[in-house]
Amino acid sequence: MATVSGPSGASKSVGFNLTGKQPPPPVGTIYALNFGSQSGQGATITEYSGKESGNAAPERTLTLDKTLYAVSMALDSSGNIYVGYFDSAYGQVDGKPDSGNEIAVYAPNASGSDQPTTVLQASTSTVLYPIFIQFDPSKRLVTYGATTVDENTGDAVLTYAAESSGAATPAYAFDFASPSLIYPGPTGLAIDPKNNFYLNGTLRSGFGEYYGLYVNPAANIGNPQSQPSRVIPWDDHTKLTLGDTQNVALGKTSEIYIANVLKSGSGSGKTCQAAVNVYAAGSSGGTTDKKPLRAMTLDGMSTQGTACTNGLNPLAFYFPQITLYSGSELFAADPFNNAIDEFAAVGSGNVKPQLRIAGSATHLNGPVGLVITSKVSGQAKARPVTGARVPEPSKHLPPLAKGKST
Repeated sequence: MATVSGPSGASKSVGFNLTGKQPPPPVGTIYALNFGSQSGQGATITEYSGKESGNAAPERTLTLDKTLYAVSMALDSSGNIYVGYFDSAYGQVDGKPDSGNEIAVYAPNASGSDQPTTVLQASTSTVLYPIFIQFDPSKRLVTYGATTVDENTGDAVLTYAAESSGAATPAYAFDFASPSLIYPGPTGLAIDPKNNFYLNGTLRSGFGEYYGLYVNPAANIGNPQSQPSRVIPWDDHTKLTLGDTQNVALGKTSEIYIANVLKSGSGSGKTCQAAVNVYAAGSSGGTTDKKPLRAMTLDGMSTQGTACTNGLNPLAFYFPQITLYSGSELFAADPFNNAIDEFAAVGSGNVKPQLRIAGSATHLNGPVGLVITSKVSGQAKARPVTGARVPEPSKHLPPLAKGKST
């Protein structure tokens, strides 16, 4: 039997027999990073059983630092909770990451006002810009920052040895030769099973900006002059728009899922509809300026009025945030409606949620990041993670950096 809950809270049980491929393991725990009303200061992480739906109370709530700005979340294979913090609202000045940015690590069952067990901080060679955190197939932590490691001269994607802490130095770092990383600019980060890197967002070349998904092959993990092996530009062909394109996630066969927003109407009647475009798998192929394989509009995930168009509202930049569970179920965080929805990842057109967590008892408060774990042989296994980013207040698009960090 399967129970499906819709946006209205109504549920229906359906009987079916499974044949062919085995279903994914049952969802273990759903973790939500809640941005709150203070731009990530005093944010919370709420945890829900994978069996829950509707107006479900969290099993645990972890209250985060009240002075730092929580912007991302991830779990390692042991269940430790990693939180990316900015030490200012934007985490950078003129494109240079703040030296006080950090990644705090909390115990698997942390709750209430529990403090981190360890913290990853800046070193003499490196500063962090942890708007996204991922773990690669070798359990190494990957995030954004700036460094001189591997002969880099500024902004770079950093790979740290597993369980790094304190003022650790990354094991590897890479940037693209041209266009290259700028802050703020990234809107997503993903890593496939072969350790290829998928960067979504704005890059810079000279005085020009370029927008798209850029893939860096695993062999370039420490190359400061990398060349993208594949590019999906944001344009009329790919149906991705500057200012309306969010994070990236990978499917079971590494199909590329990119979250975005569809806007219609004008003024107070303008509607923002959450959507996901799906592109062919592959870490190579040069520029693939093609329409998506399919596009999904996420039923029930929309908002109307200036909430989604006001550049002063940071939640507009986080709508929606997606992650994939076992490559076949797509979870989306809805910060405007304080909801978590689950959709079939194979969907096309208007897709309805199979599960929805929403309501006052959930304590969801601007959810901007998700982690879904699975129960495998009694152990919790973290799935890929999404993260949040803090925009400049004056623009509803990835702001342009004024200089490259050194």
